[in-house]
Amino acid sequence: MATIWAQKQKDALLTTAEEDGLTWVFPASTLPDWIRLPAELGGATERVVSAAVGRCPLCDRTVRHLHAETAHVAECRDCGFCWYRRDK
Repeated sequence: MATIWAQKQKDALLTTAEEDGLTWVFPASTLPDWIRLPAELGGATERVVSAAVGRCPLCDRTVRHLHAETAHVAECRDCGFCWYRRDK
């Protein structure tokens, strides 16, 4: 099984990816297996270990949070992707 990398856009209903001449379309709400951290957090690829609904760290809107191995991201339609780390 291959990994298909797509780049999710803020507020998009669908996420698309192109690979080997094929176009893949997913609902934007699909829970990914992997995410790529932004360069500011090291740019590593990490497995998504869980997801939850909680408050956006910036605007307090109720949003989906993806929890990866070392970082988390809140997906807010107003603020975009809010990356954060939690103290252990």
